[in-house]
Amino acid sequence: MSTEREIICIGCPIGCALTVTLSDGVVTGVTGNECGRGPAYARQECVRPERMVTALMYVPGASRPLSVKTAHPVPKDKINDCLEEIRRARPVLPVSIGRVVLDNVAGTGVPVVATCELTAPARVVITPLAAAVKPKPQSKAKGAATTMADKQDDRRCCADK
Repeated sequence: MSTEREIICIGCPIGCALTVTLSDGVVTGVTGNECGRGPAYARQECVRPERMVTALMYVPGASRPLSVKTAHPVPKDKINDCLEEIRRARPVLPVSIGRVVLDNVAGTGVPVVATCELTAPARVVITPLAAAVKPKPQSKAKGAATTMADKQDDRRCCADK
């Protein structure tokens, strides 16, 4: 039995309205395309639809989530499995752009790669001595302030006297 399916092609910027004729799950005809990409897209979309997956990953010790994507499209019916595996993964800092954070996500054979860079946060160590030492204010002649910050410092110094 033959059926028709209407889809919008995303193979190029034109966005043609394609009519795909299917017979027993096999594409037998494609009409409405204005370029050569339409028939290939229609066959792929009607027989085995695939999508790129993008997500945010939690990274322990990072100040923000890590943006990731699949390196290639994955079968549409595996998207939820991919997202669940991405949610459970915990990459280690530092992470560079393009680094593979998951191999073979959800058994698809497709790696998940980082799309941004995350570095370990800088550690600030405050020793008791460093906390007790305060920098000495530089003395200035009255009226020698040159910037707004200098003027505010002069006002504070004068108010203390």
